[in-house]
Amino acid sequence: MNAPVPSGTQVGWAIFSGGCGAPTPAIAGPHEFPTIEIGGNNNGSVRASFAIALDPKGTYHANVYWGSQVTDLNNVMMCASLARTR
Repeated sequence: MNAPVPSGTQVGWAIFSGGCGAPTPAIAGPHEFPTIEIGGNNNGSVRASFAIALDPKGTYHANVYWGSQVTDLNNVMMCASLARTR
């Protein structure tokens, strides 16, 4: 991701069911998602594995937050729709 925040900023993220903006609970506890550290070029990435059964026909999205905590829709920096790959 690329974010307009200072280098070294930690941002939180989580995966939710439904489309962007859906007020649904995260698929796992907010502390299960490692923070993303933004580097000097405003880029950051994270790789995580979860042992959670998802509906293969379901719709999911990821929210990235302005701070390190997963809070509410008012604190969402960006949202991305997720697609299943085979």
